[in-house]
Amino acid sequence: MNIKILNYGIGNLGSIVKLLNSFDNINVEIADDKNDLKSSDLLILPGVGTFPSAIKNLQKKKLFTFLKKNIKDGLPVLGICLGMHILSKGSDELGYNEGLSFFSGNVIKIPNFNCNVGWNDVLDNKHRKFGNFYFQHSFFLKKKSKDEIAKFTYVDNLKIISYLNKKNIFGVQFHPEKSQIDGYMFFENFLKQI
Repeated sequence: MNIKILNYGIGNLGSIVKLLNSFDNINVEIADDKNDLKSSDLLILPGVGTFPSAIKNLQKKKLFTFLKKNIKDGLPVLGICLGMHILSKGSDELGYNEGLSFFSGNVIKIPNFNCNVGWNDVLDNKHRKFGNFYFQHSFFLKKKSKDEIAKFTYVDNLKIISYLNKKNIFGVQFHPEKSQIDGYMFFENFLKQI
């Protein structure tokens, strides 16, 4: 499998590369060239940074429209944290900015709290344990739809979507590359779906 991690000036690329390199029959490359990205079996949008900076960098590299077209045409994509937010309709972070609009709903600030940093038990839609994952975010995707696969309950009974899937489009709020054995197991199961 040929996996490309999109370099758009945002994210912890090295950690994702290191984790994916632990799997057999996987070729992982960091890329921002349109031809390289188009030929991938899976594109990963990494996730550390701010939404407006990410969108601005995508537009500067002329990748925003490219992503919209190629993902719509069936290119498998996994958005991690901020990468998942980019796949949404838009975000209120530092003023409203439009996303790629593959997932409905907007990204908003976690109310009354600055940031959710740490480990959370994530449950699937049947309330079974999906995994224990590491989170680091202060914004979350506010929506409820059939795309939702797993979530966790935060302070004040706030449900935070942790895993989404819509056809060839996947998104996780957590950081599998920082989630040790459960992060490895997530990727092990996820890669079988691609």
